[in-house]
Amino acid sequence: MNPRFVHLHVHSEYSLADSLLKVNPLVSQAVSLGAPALALTDAGNLFALVKFYETSISRGLKPILGVELKVLAPDSANDVPERVVLLAMNERGYANLISLVSASYTTVEHRGVVPEELVFAHSEGVIALSGGIHGHLWQFCLSGDSEALAVRAGRWQACFGDRYYLELMRTGRTGEDAATAALVALAAAQGLGVVACN
Repeated sequence: MNPRFVHLHVHSEYSLADSLLKVNPLVSQAVSLGAPALALTDAGNLFALVKFYETSISRGLKPILGVELKVLAPDSANDVPERVVLLAMNERGYANLISLVSASYTTVEHRGVVPEELVFAHSEGVIALSGGIHGHLWQFCLSGDSEALAVRAGRWQACFGDRYYLELMRTGRTGEDAATAALVALAAAQGLGVVACN
């Protein structure tokens, strides 16, 4: 069997600042390329998930339900939130995504942002990806602060275990080569899995 690529970090038209992709053509393209599955990870919302789920199932594509959230960590520089991608593994994980997205709009100080500890409290049934460009490890990769990088990743690894992955991206953007080198070194040092996202 030939290995096939599964997109795990995709935004639809419901990520207004990032994407214009409509759900039906997105699913059709994935099916035409022979993808076995596809993750939809809109920025800060789950608006497209029902349509995405139903369309994917009807076309024989496995839907992976997810979200890209802005997370505020205790060691975030200047209290700036950073992105992580969360994917539901099962019904419990899906319920946790709903809780986190709801909290990001109703119970937190900064709309659309959740504190790291809230993500950790809702980690059951969830896979976490490091967020790629401008993700929650990005600042440490670019600054070369390998100690802070290891500490932050270690907290997430302690919570998620083998459900925490480092995202590697190559889209030609400034800083990607340095980030990739730092993340690959971190993965080797701490036994973390990596995923290629683009």
